[in-house]
Parts: sequence; structure tokens; C-alpha cells
Amino acid sequence: MNSEDSLRIDLESIQVAMREQRLRKMKAIALGFFMAAVILYCTAQILLKKYAMWAYVSAFAEAAMIGAIADWFAVVALFRHPLGLPIWHTAIIPNSKQEIAKNIGNFITTHFVTVDGIVHRVREADPAGKLASWLIQPDSGAKLGKLAAEAGAMVIAALDDAGMRRFVRDNIRKRLDSMDISSVAGDVLHAMVEEKRHQRLLDTVLQAMAEKLDKPESQDKLLALISEVLDLDSVKILGIEVGGTMRSLAARAVVRMVNSLQAKAAEVQADAEHPWRTQFDVYVSDFILHLKADPAWRSKIDQAKQELLNDAQLNHYLEQLWDEAKAKMLEDIQRQDSATAAYLSEMALNLGRKLAGDAGLQSWINEKILNNIPPLVDKYRSKVAAFITQEIDKWSKEEMTGRIELALGPDLQFIRINGTLVGGLVGLLIYSLTHWLTA
Repeated sequence: MNSEDSLRIDLESIQVAMREQRLRKMKAIALGFFMAAVILYCTAQILLKKYAMWAYVSAFAEAAMIGAIADWFAVVALFRHPLGLPIWHTAIIPNSKQEIAKNIGNFITTHFVTVDGIVHRVREADPAGKLASWLIQPDSGAKLGKLAAEAGAMVIAALDDAGMRRFVRDNIRKRLDSMDISSVAGDVLHAMVEEKRHQRLLDTVLQAMAEKLDKPESQDKLLALISEVLDLDSVKILGIEVGGTMRSLAARAVVRMVNSLQAKAAEVQADAEHPWRTQFDVYVSDFILHLKADPAWRSKIDQAKQELLNDAQLNHYLEQLWDEAKAKMLEDIQRQDSATAAYLSEMALNLGRKLAGDAGLQSWINEKILNNIPPLVDKYRSKVAAFITQEIDKWSKEEMTGRIELALGPDLQFIRINGTLVGGLVGLLIYSLTHWLTA
């Protein structure tokens, strides 16, 4: 339970306590009026023997007591059996729980969930305008971005990893399988040739080769390869081992070869019209032609593609893409400076600016919302009534009685107070008329 939920529960508890206190107070006041009538009646009866005018007070008090008791009975009968006696047609609310629940649901949907009423309210609210005003606030964008990122994290975390691995693997394989690798490669190379980018690629390769060969470890590896291939360590001349001498000669040869290759690479790089470049153009053009038009090449490439797609290591790698992507996304979302949240926040801010500056777009959004209200109201009106009925019907009789009494009970006590006063006045009026008519 978070702090907001805890605060809401505390506020609800305080509100319930305040309602209970008000109900007790109003019951005490109503009882006080009744007790005042009782005391007044007793006093009048005592003084009536000496003072005839107290007969009027006695009539008022007597009728007031009757009115107080009658209205007390009426109010109590709504919620429970008066004095615990199972009198007919009392405890009306608990005994009519299902009917009340149904009537409340129908009443609300009939008088409040109406097309005209909701359309009028929504039109007055201007949802598109309010959305724009809210989105252009930096704090709103940040909150929305964070909320969207957190929601995305929950969705990602809830996904079935095994299913997602298969989904990623199968979709990538399907895309690769449907691709004409030969044509795609040919088109890419053709575009590179059209823009002379293949020559820049050649320069890059030559430069990288020269730099690689310039490193001592590369030369050592090249020497080791030559020694292994030619088996220089076991060379003998007239029975004398000359492996060390041969390795020294090979080392000098490697240096000369490296220098020669570096010089040739520099020569090609410096000359845009070098014959090697022309040969490279011919080689690339021939390669493109084979890719696009040679059935044998296309068949071999397609066969290689199928072998690659069926490779267990590749399929395992494709499955792991989901795990890596999921881990990176969740890690980013949990950070305070989340790139995902920042991106979503910026999107929200840009949307707000666009919406705020485009009255036509606001009008279009509002009209779309308004046009969709009638079918939604017609579709869900009965469901709203059923939901209200079901929720109220879940309450026990005691729970329903208690909630309604807390809501209406304090005001119902005024019925008892008014019954005491009005009953007394009516009793006084009847007594006065009777006394006047019989005088």
C-alpha cells in the first residue's frame, strides 16, 4: 500500500467518524425535544389544577410527545425494527436491499448517464484544450514520461520470456528468409559504386591494413605463420640446423614485405587514377553482375543463407536478443536519468505544443470525442446500471443500512424535531378549537 492509498483511507476514516458524531448529535437533539415535551407535559399536569391556562400547555406537550414518538417510529422503521419488534413493514431499507440497489442503478443511468448530458459536459470541458494546456507544462511531460516508462516496464516484465524469445527469433528469421540477399547486396553495392563510395571503402581498408601491419605484434604473427608453413625451425643444410638463420632471413623478408605493402597502399591512396582502382571498379562491377544475374551465385548465396538460418548458434543468439533488450530497457527505466522517460517526456511536450498551437486539431479531436459518446453511452448504460446494482448488492444488510443512515440519518432527525414541534402546534390548535366550540 502506497502513501496515497494510506492517506485516502485515513481521510475516509475521518469522514466516517465525523458523520457518526453528527448523527449522534442530531439524535441527542431530537431526543432532547421529546424529553422537553415530557417535562413540559408533567409540569402542565401539576399546575393545571391551579391554573386553567396550563391546559393549553398540556395539550401542546401531549401532542408534541405523540408527534415525536410517531416520527421516531417512522425514521427508525426505515433502518431497523423499532424496539426490536418485528412489526410489519419496518426495517424497510435492509429488507428491500436488492430492490433499492436496482432502483439506484436505474435512477443514476436514467437521469445522469444520458447522451445529451454527457455531450454537454464534455463540450464544456474542452478535453483537447485542457490536454494541450496540461501537456505543455514541463512537469506534466516529465510525469507522463515517467508514468509511461513505468507502465512499459510493467508490461515488459509481465511478458512471457520464452514466448518473446521465440517471437523475436521467428520474426527475424522470417524477415531474413524472405529477403533476396543477392539482389539486396547487388543493389547496395551498385548504389555505392554510383556514389564512388566503394573507392572510399577501398581507401579505408588500405589505411587499416597499413596501420595493422605497422604494429610489431602483427609482424610477429606474420613471421610465425611463415615459419609454421615453411617449417623453418627444422631446416637443415648438410645436416646442420639453420632454423635460427632462416627465421632471421624470414624476419627481414617480413619487414621488406610490410614496407612494400604499406608503400603500395599509400601509392593507391594518393592516386585517384591508380590502375588498382580501375581493377577494383571492374572487380566490383563483375561481382554485382554475378549477384544479380548469375543463377549459380544466387543459388549458392541462398543455400548459405538457409544454412545460416538453421545454425543453432545463430538461433540461440537471436533468442538472446530479447533478454539483452529487456535487461537494457528495464535498467534504463529504473534510472533517475532514464533515456526512455526523457524521450517520452519530450514527445509529450512536443505534442502539447503542437496541439496548443493548432485550433483546428483541437476542434477535430473534440468532435471525434463527441461523435463517439452516443454509441458508448448506449453500449455501456445498462452495464453501468448493472455494475452499480451489483456493487450495492454486495453489501450486507447491516453495511447498507449503516452507510445510508450515516448519509441521511442526521437530516432525518429533523423529521423527529419537526414532528415534535408541528405535532404540539397541531395539538394546541385542535384543543383550542375544541375548547372554543364547546364553550
